[in-house]
Formats: sequence, C-alpha cells, structure tokens
Amino acid sequence: MMHKEILQKIRHALNSSRKVEITLKRESIRQVLPLLILSHSGYISIGSGDAAVLMAVFDLSDWEGDENRITTLALTDKFSESLFIGKIGRAIEKIQVVQ
Repeated sequence: MMHKEILQKIRHALNSSRKVEITLKRESIRQVLPLLILSHSGYISIGSGDAAVLMAVFDLSDWEGDENRITTLALTDKFSESLFIGKIGRAIEKIQVVQ
C-alpha cells in the first residue's frame, strides 16, 4: 500500500473517530514489535485482546491465521504520522477508518 493512501486514511481518522483497522502483510511479522513499541510509548492504543494476539505472533513468529494480521488502533493525542508511517508503513497491506 502506498504511503500516500495510508496518510489519507490516517488524516481522515484523526478528523473523525481516531481509529483505524490495519491488516499487516503476511511477510511483515518483524513489524509487530515496532507496532507494540508505538503502543507502549503512547503513540497509539491497541486493545488488550489485539495486543495479546500480537505479542503471541511476535513470540511464535507465526500469524497462525490471517485474522491475526488484522488489528484496530486508536490514534492518541501523542500520535505522529511520520513516526507511524516510518515504522510500519511498508508493513500495511490494508487500512480503513473505523467509525
């Protein structure tokens, strides 16, 4: 997915619900850690269920099903577009705004 498309969706979310659902690419398991770090640092918020799944995926280095590649993120007041795109932009297969 192109960074421009990701940025458009993020900006739409920032002006509405502040939530996005992302699907990570199958080959992007290594990008789970930066996503968890962004959450731990307060740039995004990941629900406890999704965070637990992502931690298990990282520990096992296995998605164990395509549904585990999908997670919902809340964009906090500390959110940074450039940091987010720089850290995980290439790993995103799909992004949509959650209403």
